[in-house]
Amino acid sequence: DTSSSHKINPSVYLADLNLGDKISGFGELELHSELKPSHTQDAFQDPPEGQDLDEWDFKNSSDAGINTRGQLYQYASEWQIRQHRNHAFTIFLFGEFVRFIRWDRAGAIVSQRFDYQKDATHLIDFLWRFSQLSDAARGKDVYVRRATEEEADMARIELKEWEPESKVQRPFIVFKIPVENGLDREFIAWHCLDEPDALTGRCTRGYPVYEAAKNEKYFLKDGWRAHSLAPEAEILLLLEKNKVEHVPIYICGGDVPNGVTQTDIFVTRKQRKEDSDERSSSPLTPLPSECDLDSSQCDSVTWKYGKESARVTQRFHHRFVTKDVANHLHKVSGSKDMMKVVFHAFIGE
Repeated sequence: DTSSSHKINPSVYLADLNLGDKISGFGELELHSELKPSHTQDAFQDPPEGQDLDEWDFKNSSDAGINTRGQLYQYASEWQIRQHRNHAFTIFLFGEFVRFIRWDRAGAIVSQRFDYQKDATHLIDFLWRFSQLSDAARGKDVYVRRATEEEADMARIELKEWEPESKVQRPFIVFKIPVENGLDREFIAWHCLDEPDALTGRCTRGYPVYEAAKNEKYFLKDGWRAHSLAPEAEILLLLEKNKVEHVPIYICGGDVPNGVTQTDIFVTRKQRKEDSDERSSSPLTPLPSECDLDSSQCDSVTWKYGKESARVTQRFHHRFVTKDVANHLHKVSGSKDMMKVVFHAFIGE
């Protein structure tokens, strides 16, 4: 009933979760659903039969389509800000039709629409399969968890200097970083000094963190590096080895296991060849993708279409810890200190 004043939230959360008066809780969201009353509000458009799939503009350019697409993107971005995820899923219902969307830091894969009022098999099958997935398969970063009450109490004391000023409070979290000896190091975080406002790209986050096991405070940097760039952690180790001054002192971390995008796998043949040529000229050896399809299979996938307006870059999740904790520039005491910081940065570079 679209005339009702009640707001509907068809998204999926864990059982027994109380959202209170909130319409949606992106910090707790498991599966996002967006509901539009009319099929004219579709954010995308499927090609007619016989259309050249590589040249088809998949985006619906009507005002309603643009507004819906922007709303879907905004929700997905907010979801990724509130949680630590490798990917996420959306069920998009509009009128009698449904699409599935898979989001990651490289972009989105969107399904062909189908009429669920005539045949709901695909929708039922998707929901059943989703209910059987592990946290990792649902897209959650399994190397991040909520802090216990005891850990949160420690963080309030040890990270008091970086207490959030915003009224929007984020939960205390714990990062688990695998190290070479097979053991994990855990770092408690409270406030992110800078959060990304976009869904795709580097999406860098920076946290002052506290390691209870060593009673030490550090800085944790989290982001998504392009496949053509060397891991920053390795660069820091190289700089340290060559005794370069004024660079962060590396503690631990690197590429996060299984943290790799998949949207890039299904780009056009032309871009895949360009990416392949770029990789062959690079000294880096990218991590294997989670996709079960090789390049030739991806080329032959019949459902893949859409003219790409921007380059889709494969990205790897990169997270590491350094000794010195960063501060915002507004805490610089004066122009002399500011120039000193810039000078030291140039030396480090």
